[in-house]
Amino acid sequence: MLCSQANPALGKDEVTLLCFGAHSWIRRRFDEYFDWGSVADHPMGLFSLIFEELYLQLDEATRRLGAVFGSMETVSPLQTS
Repeated sequence: MLCSQANPALGKDEVTLLCFGAHSWIRRRFDEYFDWGSVADHPMGLFSLIFEELYLQLDEATRRLGAVFGSMETVSPLQTS
């Protein structure tokens, strides 16, 4: 859940993002690569970062599965001699 709203007491915008069960990769990505100063101006950038990291995780999982099962795609179960 992403929420962005003005806080009149502080005189600036606040952004709240709730991620339940976030993988450590996403947390690391926030800590290492995100410019927290721009979050209030562009809160949707948080989603962009999350989607990019999820894509990288899916890509890695696909490569691992390909390494394990890739050779099975070249073997036909009905080979004739």
